[in-house]
Amino acid sequence: MRLFLLVLLFSVVPILSDRKLKAAAILKGVWADELGSTMEITAASKGIIEGFYSSAVGDAKKFYTLRGTYDSDNIPTTLAFAVSWNNSANGDSKASTAWSGQLLLDREIRTTWTMTELTDVPNLWKSTLIGKNYFTRI
Repeated sequence: MRLFLLVLLFSVVPILSDRKLKAAAILKGVWADELGSTMEITAASKGIIEGFYSSAVGDAKKFYTLRGTYDSDNIPTTLAFAVSWNNSANGDSKASTAWSGQLLLDREIRTTWTMTELTDVPNLWKSTLIGKNYFTRI
């Protein structure tokens, strides 16, 4: 029983110590989602996120500019970021994606996203897709 309590204690201490870390420090770095897409957050301070996103799905190639915000420097916190699918490698895809979610204590980012493609008025009904991504640090 004592061994079980020691193991439990040492597994909880790292999670509790993360509360002292600042969201900005944890957000900076490279993250990957379950599909293999990656984002590199190069700057995170005073509620602003900047970086690059590379999609592993669709026709997107190379890196795209990522910009966003986070709610507070405490963890957990909420965040949102967006990518306009326009770069020098592929040109303008006439589409944008926005992610909204939470940075959790276990250093995972869970998001829901919407992607909207430019369409003509009769096809507006099919212009937006919705999904979920879970990002972990790599």
